[in-house]
Amino acid sequence: MATIQTQIRIEEDVKKQAMELFSQLGIDMSSAVNMFLRQAIMRGGLPFNVEIPNYNIPIPSVPENSPADGMQLQFPFGESSAQPPSTEMERLKRGEMFWNSDPEINAVKKRARALAGQFNATTEEEPKRRLELLKELFGDCTEDIFIKPPFHCDYGFNIHVGKNFFANFQCVMLDAAPITIGDNCLMGPQTCLYTVNHPMDAATRIANYVYGKPITIGNNVWFGGNCVVLSGVTIGDNAVIGAGSVVTSDIPANAVAAGNPARILRYIDNSTDSL
Repeated sequence: MATIQTQIRIEEDVKKQAMELFSQLGIDMSSAVNMFLRQAIMRGGLPFNVEIPNYNIPIPSVPENSPADGMQLQFPFGESSAQPPSTEMERLKRGEMFWNSDPEINAVKKRARALAGQFNATTEEEPKRRLELLKELFGDCTEDIFIKPPFHCDYGFNIHVGKNFFANFQCVMLDAAPITIGDNCLMGPQTCLYTVNHPMDAATRIANYVYGKPITIGNNVWFGGNCVVLSGVTIGDNAVIGAGSVVTSDIPANAVAAGNPARILRYIDNSTDSL
């Protein structure tokens, strides 16, 4: 990766707006312009772009003979891309960083909230309606799914649930990346699965960029109440996660894990263990 120092021409009214905004937020001007240009390209406002290796999102690649009447900034850059800019939804589906305020992203989340809201308003006398709503909301689920309202998610289409799935009250799945759950999974009250991450860089985080990493859960997994599973985690078949655990790394099959962060306490012999 190389670094060049070049001059960027920015319209005076745009500069003024950016400076005022980021001055109010207490962000230094270099970070502010960096963030502003990221958003401009994400919205298709600039014709040239490259990829940042660390972020997988485009920033300007300015021709070396550009006019020297603007701001001086340093940007890392890689290979130039002749491809048209990706949409935010395409970036989301590829597991790349995306702008969380994009209109298409917001429309999909609005739909998911509406379907979840309808599901949460149903009663136990409406099992057929509940199933219809979950099938419309989820990427995959079976006829024997049972979730106790309220349930909340971000997108819905990224949730893939196996046979005989049960989730108790207040289950939350933030599915910016795929959540894949095997057969016969039990989730205690307030089990939360978070695939979404915010950047460590403050300027990028304030600009509302996020990214997701998948969560994969095997067959016959049991979560006690108030468990949290963080992005990128895989939990193997037959695992048991103790109540109140925060799972930050992979848990192998047949393990009993608990704590914050969750640690393996022992392994289950499924041929002999009954308690």
